[in-house]
Amino acid sequence: MKTIICDAGPLIFLAKIGELQLISDVLRGEIIVLTPVVEEVLSDSAGTVELMRLRKFLETVTVIDYRQSNHPSQSLSESDRSVLN
Repeated sequence: MKTIICDAGPLIFLAKIGELQLISDVLRGEIIVLTPVVEEVLSDSAGTVELMRLRKFLETVTVIDYRQSNHPSQSLSESDRSVLN
């Protein structure tokens, strides 16, 4: 079985169009979302409908509290640096 580590951008856009299930339907594997990504997608800038969809989706995946990064960068968010590890 393959492991899918989700980044914030695709989660946000799929939530906007109501298609988060495409991740599991198309990629078929264990879906992991890192804590910094969860924090980014559930930020105050997300709309009410997107937040509801994202919270429901996050109940169905594995969330891992992982904040380490080997990619020091001032131009990448914490979630991007974590996912790149």
